[in-house]
Amino acid sequence: MDHEHANIIEVINFLEGNNIEKDIPITCFDGLVEYISPKVNIKGKAKISVSLKGYMSEGTIEIFGNDFEATYVHTQFTAKFQTYKYNKIDKKLEINGSSDKMQGNYIVTISV
Repeated sequence: MDHEHANIIEVINFLEGNNIEKDIPITCFDGLVEYISPKVNIKGKAKISVSLKGYMSEGTIEIFGNDFEATYVHTQFTAKFQTYKYNKIDKKLEINGSSDKMQGNYIVTISV
């Protein structure tokens, strides 16, 4: 199984584990987001959208909220470039990545 497909499965497991109804092509829900990097440590509420279908967009996650400004932090994540991991015990989805914008490695945790 390739990296991108594995990430999409993690997203689906997160949605199912939290009883979030999967709407095609995009599922939206309210959640709590924690963003940790060398640059920031932010916690806040956000609207989250997950693309479940579409050419080159399946597995894309976007966060929208007053605490998460796209000019300051990444607000869109793709199954191709980040790593997703669903924690079944905490029912949280963890997104791991690295970028110059975030001054290195970052972790974004989504819960409901």
